[in-house]
This record gives sequence, structure tokens and C-alpha cells, in this order.
Amino acid sequence: GGWTMKAKIDGKDWVANSIIPPDLAGRISGDNGGESIGLPYDRRGMVVGEKTKFSHDNAVDLMLPDDEGGILGGYAGEMEITKVDENWAEGKFFFTGSSSRSDKKVEVTDGFFRISLAKK
Repeated sequence: GGWTMKAKIDGKDWVANSIIPPDLAGRISGDNGGESIGLPYDRRGMVVGEKTKFSHDNAVDLMLPDDEGGILGGYAGEMEITKVDENWAEGKFFFTGSSSRSDKKVEVTDGFFRISLAKK
């Protein structure tokens, strides 16, 4: 239906095969086999040029199933809204995922999403 989310996770192509509607999830959330990216979402912020800086108070959720629990927070990075019309919003993002439980860092680059803004 036009919904999409993709990125490079540590240089490897990643594409969501399912996306939860942001108005239900409260996040822009894409999943592929248990690997997921959840971006902060506020419908009022869906304005072209709007930039959201990620921080401890406004973090990305990154789930990567592994031996360490696989939940990382994206506390450094940014999301920018690049296109909006009455039905769709698009944006790009990048961030570094990390955890207080380990020294592991994961770079997420070249992120892109397209979500529906149409009311159901």
C-alpha cells in the first residue's frame, strides 16, 4: 500500500516487511523477522523540513535479536521529514544504536520511510 521503511544497519541493507500504523503504535515502526526500528512519531511534526534530533528523552528503538538481549537505543542521530501531502509523509534518518549493558554500537544510515497519514 505504499508503506515502506529501509536503512543500512552496519552497512547491510535492511527493509521492513511490515509496518504498524503510527497512529496505533505511537511510533514509526518497521519490522523484519524480529529486527525492528521504531522512530519517534508526532503527527503534528509531519512538516517538510522538520528535523528531530534523537536523544535519551527522544530515542529510536532498535531491536536486533542477539545474545545480548538485542534492544538498543538510538540516542544520537536525526530524522528529517522530506515530503508531506494529505495522504503520505516521507522522511530520512540515521542514528547510532547503543546500550548501557554493553559496549556494542550499531550504525544505522541511509534510513528512509514512507507512511500513510490518511485517517481510517
